[in-house]
Amino acid sequence: MEYHDYKTAIAIFNRVVAARPTSHKAYYYRGIAKLNLGDYTGCENDLTETLSLNPFYYDVYEQRGTVRFIQGKYSSAAEDFEKATQFDSGQIEIWNNLILSKLKTDEYAMSDSISSLMIRKWPKKADGFLLKSHSKFGMEAAREAEMLADSALTHDPFHLPSLTVKANFLMLDSKWEEATQMYNRALHIHPKNARLLLYRGLCKRMYSTEQDAQADFRLALDISPGDSLAKRCIECTSAEETRAIVHELVADRNFLFPDDLFYISRTTDTAYIANKYDLLPPQYLSDFQKEAYNPPASFTAGYAQLYQHDFLAAISLLTESIEDNQHIPECYYNRAFAYAKTNSIDKAIKDLGSAIAERPQYAEAYYNRGIMKLWINDIDGARLDFSKAGELGIEMAYKIIQELN
Repeated sequence: MEYHDYKTAIAIFNRVVAARPTSHKAYYYRGIAKLNLGDYTGCENDLTETLSLNPFYYDVYEQRGTVRFIQGKYSSAAEDFEKATQFDSGQIEIWNNLILSKLKTDEYAMSDSISSLMIRKWPKKADGFLLKSHSKFGMEAAREAEMLADSALTHDPFHLPSLTVKANFLMLDSKWEEATQMYNRALHIHPKNARLLLYRGLCKRMYSTEQDAQADFRLALDISPGDSLAKRCIECTSAEETRAIVHELVADRNFLFPDDLFYISRTTDTAYIANKYDLLPPQYLSDFQKEAYNPPASFTAGYAQLYQHDFLAAISLLTESIEDNQHIPECYYNRAFAYAKTNSIDKAIKDLGSAIAERPQYAEAYYNRGIMKLWINDIDGARLDFSKAGELGIEMAYKIIQELN
């Protein structure tokens, strides 16, 4: 763990768990290793097991709440953060995350109440004022929300989220020059923020020179080459079109308080990932397995057909093999491969489930089932299978998990 070799750490923690299944710390540290590999599903499962073994190991509530928040499970994340505050009420980060979770579920009255408590506990911190501002805006008290953003800046003039929110308020009120000055202050702290550059460029275009605005748009595009809004701003030639872009931006409910001020937003291109990674190949039996299973001749023949790409013949022969002996995991695994190649995904997933039922530690079956779940856009199910495959030693599973993140 200390040397960031998380995959090896997981393999060793697996041995600890096998030797001592009631060791809550083994599950906890294995969960943290998975978190560092981006395996949020596996991390959550291990942290849940930690708490089932020791519900008073209170650090876990904050960790699990964070993982749940990242996955978009805001209600359950709020429950974890609330539990964490009961054990340790002195950490401002836990209160911050609790309020964010309430805001994500539109519980504005509750987030407003907790923000007030946070301000009383830390009266000189900007965070509480800004979160209360967000709550008030959700309660349609826009003027009060802006005053609270001002209060946040009074307590911390260099608080980047508060600077950004204040600049956004000024842009919303069409105070272009004042908004530009506020974006300048924010960009002194975070000079490579593409969104701030875009917004400053739009403000400049509304009151200053076209050359200054274009410089901001091009710099934003350099920082974020795939940003369609930056390209649109660069190509924009008329004042009318500029006003239309600004109107679209400020009409978005997340304009004033964008998500990435508070946490890292994540997107997933599942089609790209599904096309990039292929299924692990069919498997044959070792000499030891042959002796144990005494496989029918139809298994060998079906396996041969797979490598000749005659998948329909392989399905027929492997079905015959399963009818003769229902307890050979490779039969199900190989037939699942053939089903996948003939686009019978539901049948393939069912067969891989049967293979796992026969051999619960069948890493390749978990991996291939994860790939197929990606094909049908079952992202949560895929994460779960890749998490297990990675835990059982397939390193490629963690690469896919990181791309999913």
